[in-house]
Amino acid sequence: MQKILIVDDNETMLATVNTVLSKAGYMVHAASNGKAAIEHLSTNSPDIVITDLQMPYANGLNVIDTVRAKDGGRSTGILVLSSLGDEATVTELFRHGADDYVRVPFRAVELVSRVEKLISQKGL
Repeated sequence: MQKILIVDDNETMLATVNTVLSKAGYMVHAASNGKAAIEHLSTNSPDIVITDLQMPYANGLNVIDTVRAKDGGRSTGILVLSSLGDEATVTELFRHGADDYVRVPFRAVELVSRVEKLISQKGL
């Protein structure tokens, strides 16, 4: 069973994503901000990290950088869920090492499909 870390400071979004992915059969851990995610990553290695961009204490780019520094070989899938969608922002998140981007609001079927695609691409 693949392990997924969800990072979002919006409690409703965190609960929604958690429910969607848990029902799809994934083991889910939730972090309510970037700092909590970075602390979790210091002792855990999820298969996929799903992060928001704008959060207190540490933003989504900090989370992406932490994952990539830890996994050097880019083995962890990173999907960004955000309402920010301007070209410069999306380009920047890919430059930091994100694998995929989904704009909020999203459909549950799309999120699960994107997670499945990452799992397949990463050979997880």
